Amino acid sequence: MTPMVLELENCRIRHPGAGEWYSYPDLNLTAGFCLALMGRTGSGKTTLLNALFGYSFSGTVMYRRARILGRELRVWGKDRYQVISYMPQFVQSGFNPSLTVGQQLRLAGGGNIDEDRLRSFFLELDLTETVEQLHPFQISGGMKQRLALVMGFLKAPRLFVLDEPSSALDYITLRRTLRFLRARKAEGCAMVVVSHHPGFIEGIADQVVQLGEVDNNAKTLAG
Repeated sequence: MTPMVLELENCRIRHPGAGEWYSYPDLNLTAGFCLALMGRTGSGKTTLLNALFGYSFSGTVMYRRARILGRELRVWGKDRYQVISYMPQFVQSGFNPSLTVGQQLRLAGGGNIDEDRLRSFFLELDLTETVEQLHPFQISGGMKQRLALVMGFLKAPRLFVLDEPSSALDYITLRRTLRFLRARKAEGCAMVVVSHHPGFIEGIADQVVQLGEVDNNAKTLAG
C-alpha cells in the first residue's frame, strides 16, 4: 500500500484580528504524488501553507485531523522539518548575504551532504560547481530559485511544500525544473505546490484543488 504522507480534514484558518475564516476541502496525499493548489489571489493558498508548514504563524488554525506520515501535526512540532522541506514565496530573499552558496548548501544539508547527489542535482538543473563560490548578490533570481530546490532536496524529504516555485524562471529553465521535480516524485517524494502557472501545474500535478469555488472540490488531472 502506498504510504499516506499528508491527511487534512475539516481545516479552518483565521488571521489575527480577522473576522472571516478560510475553510478548506479535505486533502489526502500519498508518496510520489503532487497535489496542486490553485485559485484567485486571496483564496487562502499561501495562508494554508504558512499555517501548516511555515516556521511561524500567528493566526488561529483549527482542524479535525492533520497528519504527516500518520502522526498528528501537533505531536510533530518542529521535528516535522526532519521529513518536510518548505520553500516559501520570495525564497530568493532568504539567502544569507554573508555566506557563499556552497556554505549555505552544506548548512541546509546538515553539514554532511551527499556530494554525488549534489553534483547530480546541479547537472539536472544546469548549475555549475563555480556557483558555490559566489555570494547571493552575485547570482540571478532564477538561479536562487533552483538552488533553493537543491537545498530542500538534499535532506531527501518525504514531503516538499512549494509556494510559487515557477516564479523567476524563464521557459527553458521552467521545463528543466519540471523534469527535476518529476524525477524527485519518481523517487517517492510527495509534493504540495501553489502556482498561478497553468503550464507548470499541468506538468507536475497529479491532482488539482481549486480554492475559492463554491464546491471546493478536488479534480484529478487526466493522463
